[in-house]
Amino acid sequence: MAHPKTFKAGSTVGWTSYLQAPAIEELSDEQRAALRPVQVRAEYYRLLARDPKIVDARTTVDNAIYHAREGLPRGERELCAAVSSMITGCPVCTTTHVKFAAKFSKREDDVLRLAEEGLESDVGYRWNSMVNAAANLAAVRPVIDQNDVDSLRGTGFSEEEILDVVHSTAFFAWANRLLMTLGETTVSDPA
Repeated sequence: MAHPKTFKAGSTVGWTSYLQAPAIEELSDEQRAALRPVQVRAEYYRLLARDPKIVDARTTVDNAIYHAREGLPRGERELCAAVSSMITGCPVCTTTHVKFAAKFSKREDDVLRLAEEGLESDVGYRWNSMVNAAANLAAVRPVIDQNDVDSLRGTGFSEEEILDVVHSTAFFAWANRLLMTLGETTVSDPA
């Protein structure tokens, strides 16, 4: 399966909601309580906070993926999220998760190669297996199969790590599609 290239280092990415998100000063106490401080500044999260229980549930899942103490290291969870974002074509999420995957994995060159040159880039046996499984899972019609799972096992992934590949990829495939459905993304390529 050919995978898209949706990332250029140095691009400026923005997002504007199709619906009116509450201004920061208009948020109710319940809405503020459902948002993390960094989310309050983001139009997307303020829009989701129109239903505080939903944004709280989304944030709970997000935090569970990011801060789990077992399974994949954070950098590999972020890589799954980045791959998912590249497959869904979400520039906002691709930019965010590529940055975090590079930071937490300490493999910036490999992460940028995947993002800029395509997911077929060789980043080593373990990561190649993970990238392929994540790409297959994030597709509109997921095509992950037993061969992907066997490949992950064959490269040394534990059952918990395989589950993390699935959780990180699937959650962010959903979140990317939600963001793209609720607003418009703008990308300005570097000069």
